[in-house]
Amino acid sequence: MIPRFTPILGELRPLAIAVCLLLPIWPGAALALDGVTLLQTGPGVARFAVDVARPAVESAPGSSTQAVVLPGFDLDGRPGEPALPSRVIVVAVPPTGTVSVQGFGSEIEWRDGVRLAPISRSVSGQGVEEAATSVTPEIARLIDVSWLRDQRVARVLIRPSAYDGRAQRLGTYRRV
Repeated sequence: MIPRFTPILGELRPLAIAVCLLLPIWPGAALALDGVTLLQTGPGVARFAVDVARPAVESAPGSSTQAVVLPGFDLDGRPGEPALPSRVIVVAVPPTGTVSVQGFGSEIEWRDGVRLAPISRSVSGQGVEEAATSVTPEIARLIDVSWLRDQRVARVLIRPSAYDGRAQRLGTYRRV
């Protein structure tokens, strides 16, 4: 039987200045991911940072829109929303207890004149349109808690970018 968990997520603001991501975890656990740095561990908490490279914005083939390219990140979003970078990090957690995540971004960089393409809808025969939607996703979100080879793990989604479609403006945190 998989233990139940209750995600506890706070509302994140684009102007947050804090630098860390919090997950309950036991002391001595190690992180071995590219761009992830363990900052501090203690009873029931681990803090680590995810460094985010400067994204490239490239022209989408056959369209007047653009796509964000960020090393180590994939693009995701709901159909019709702009395709924004995301990355899933898997972290070992204790076998019992509640797992919660809080994410904060720092060093945000804004880029003007960005016309992102939306995540494609399942409508065939239509051209790519510009994503006019504004999206400020949660910077870090608990996806789920499960088991992997007798180890309880939490999957955390990191989304370091926000997009204002009306202003054609992309913001990306350099550190989460």
